[in-house]
Amino acid sequence: MLQMLEKQMGPESFRKILQKVVARAQDTIPIRSLSTKEFRHFATKIGNLERPFVKEFFARWVSSSGCPVLRMGFSYNKRKNIVELAVLRECTAVLDGNTSVFNTDLESRDAETGWPGMMSIRVHELDGMYDHPVLPLAGELWQLLEIQCHSKLAARRLQKPKKASKPDGSEENGDILSAADMRSSLESPLLWIRADPEMEYLAEIQFNQPVQMWVRYYGPL
Repeated sequence: MLQMLEKQMGPESFRKILQKVVARAQDTIPIRSLSTKEFRHFATKIGNLERPFVKEFFARWVSSSGCPVLRMGFSYNKRKNIVELAVLRECTAVLDGNTSVFNTDLESRDAETGWPGMMSIRVHELDGMYDHPVLPLAGELWQLLEIQCHSKLAARRLQKPKKASKPDGSEENGDILSAADMRSSLESPLLWIRADPEMEYLAEIQFNQPVQMWVRYYGPL
């Protein structure tokens, strides 16, 4: 939670708040406790955050239970040279105190309310890596985002890979995966995509993308 708050106000303002807390503890009459209300006051006064935002932030991220669950998938629009990103926002199940099952009604209400903040989508293309702060954590549960790509593909004709022959005359199929990778590279400038790449939010992210994109991101084993 503190990391998310630091992102909103900036590291310098957040450092001033910590200095204020430490200074209070070192006074002649030290104050060694800090209530949530006092910290909210510091976030507004020292962190220069607007009072409505701070009120909503603490209400959703501190006082409420559960966190966002984001289910994502994408497609590349070659004609427009954009990434079309589909996102469904849900909420982690909240345990109902009266029963031993999850309260799905409360879960639905939490997801509809949303959380304050704007999540970044990182797109690694052939020409570089770009961050797009385009995913709001509040608003519509279903969202379709359009992210403009910067790389452009040269018009090239896909060459069918040659197959190696075995001594018995049969053909090797060991280059099928590389052929698929080559076809994907020719049809799209995307190498991989990440949601919340700096892990700035408490959220569960389920991203459906081709296997080769995960391999490119994590590198060879």
